[in-house]
Amino acid sequence: ASMDELLRKMPQPTETTNSIEFEDNWHKWQVEVAGRLENGEFAVYPELNEIAQILAGQEEVLNQIADRCETWYQWMVYRLLYTNPMVRAYDLGVYAQQAVHRFGGLQSLTSLDSVLL
Repeated sequence: ASMDELLRKMPQPTETTNSIEFEDNWHKWQVEVAGRLENGEFAVYPELNEIAQILAGQEEVLNQIADRCETWYQWMVYRLLYTNPMVRAYDLGVYAQQAVHRFGGLQSLTSLDSVLL
């Protein structure tokens, strides 16, 4: 029930919410998720525990998840959603470079990857 509650409470951007307000709400929500993790609320259920770690934006778990992603851009979007949901357009290049590097560097890029970059 507590995972359902956390997911229901997950902040959603709206037309009336500015980016600063959304980021503040997002941070408070992630602190709550991290607190529940620290209290061992999901320890009995490894899958729920991993989901909570992802929701909390824990980089080490998000890096482990990269092995389950098929492409660098799939992982980049996934990672940004839980670490920086209000990423600025001018920062996307840095995140794309990190993701491409994580997935084998420039030599592993396909034609589609080149178009996306």
